Amino acid sequence: MQKAAKMDRQFNLITSSQDTCQAIMAISKPDAAVLQLKQYWLDDLHKNGTVLLTHPYAIDLALLAANQRVARNSRQHPEFSPLEQSKTPMNPISDDDIRHMRAAIEQAELARVAGEVPVGAVLVMDGEIVGRGYNQPISANDPTAHAEVMALRDAGLHQTNYRLPGSTLYVTLEPCVMCCGAIMHARVERVVFGARDPKTGAAGSVIDLFAEARLNHHAESMGGVLAEECGAMLSRFFADRRAKAKLAGCSEERTASSSPVLLDAVRKLTTSYGLRAMKIRISLAKQILELLDDNDAVLRRYPVSTAANGPGETTGSFQTPRGQHIVRAKIGGDQPLNAVFKARRATGEIYTPELGETQPERDWILSRILWLSGAEPGFNRLGNCDTMRRYIYIHGTPDEGFEQAPRSHGCIRMRNTDLVELFDAVPPYTPVEIVAA
Repeated sequence: MQKAAKMDRQFNLITSSQDTCQAIMAISKPDAAVLQLKQYWLDDLHKNGTVLLTHPYAIDLALLAANQRVARNSRQHPEFSPLEQSKTPMNPISDDDIRHMRAAIEQAELARVAGEVPVGAVLVMDGEIVGRGYNQPISANDPTAHAEVMALRDAGLHQTNYRLPGSTLYVTLEPCVMCCGAIMHARVERVVFGARDPKTGAAGSVIDLFAEARLNHHAESMGGVLAEECGAMLSRFFADRRAKAKLAGCSEERTASSSPVLLDAVRKLTTSYGLRAMKIRISLAKQILELLDDNDAVLRRYPVSTAANGPGETTGSFQTPRGQHIVRAKIGGDQPLNAVFKARRATGEIYTPELGETQPERDWILSRILWLSGAEPGFNRLGNCDTMRRYIYIHGTPDEGFEQAPRSHGCIRMRNTDLVELFDAVPPYTPVEIVAA
């Protein structure tokens, strides 16, 4: 409450005067993030011919101007820590560091459109991204669902190992104590972050857990990679939130955006990678899977087999969930056709009809796995209806026993050659719609 009152007083110093624009133009802080915000504001001013005091960038810049006026010769207040430039890293920043941090920023954008604080992370092993995550504690009702933790979980699933030695975690904001603990438990070798967090940062700002000699694992850490860009994203988010709260006269509590917003962000990110925007539609009535482009034109059509128990979202129902989903993980891309999986790990076996005869009741999972995650909280995500926690996959099945009819235990079965073709065509986070009709 005291912080909010202090910020209101600072805001009034500017907004109550007649020279708001002049004050913003006179901002002298030599910070690239501030200059970028100022440019955004000027672009809108030139585009629209006018600018409102409630424009989010004007509010943020006005706050900064007021802060300079009040504390001209003092240290910048903590309220503006997202804009503070990180300390210069001891090690040189490589091109790979820049590239992977940009991938983390793209994850942060997914958090922003979902109504979450925009922090994103990726985990890299041998030069390849094996885990992605973004902030989602609000939408998941999970206080541990920070970007770093989500990226570690994703990487663990891909690597089928809870230890990730030799890896580098890239995150847009300095990790907190909880995330540093998870990073050390995972045996991550190196942590690279963007903006510093002077309030909860545990990689040097408040405390440096990675340098704590009494702990049994120590990750190398480096901050300041694309710090201004990472900080500006946070600043714009909070400026927008303050502006909306001030206009509406409401609290700053946010709820997660609906699934169409998240799915639209996924499509934009897919396009930004230079990939063709695609989506999957599965008809339970027709037992058909269609691969569509962004204009709903059918690119491929495959027969499938969904749940014998019909449609349903409840845990333990052995039914196929309906609604909007995404491909949360792709597993088995390096495995041969008919490779056998158990608990998402390749067993080293290759399925044959003779092997099938030894376990006639087994639900065989073969060749590849597209692990689905629900995108509609309360319907197919979270609680007792969570598609991902129900382990709903699109997976291969023995070709000799395949029928284009409801026969599965809840997953979507495909012929193995069809599945491999689909697997190679779609990137992670591809939207998947499962309809009853």
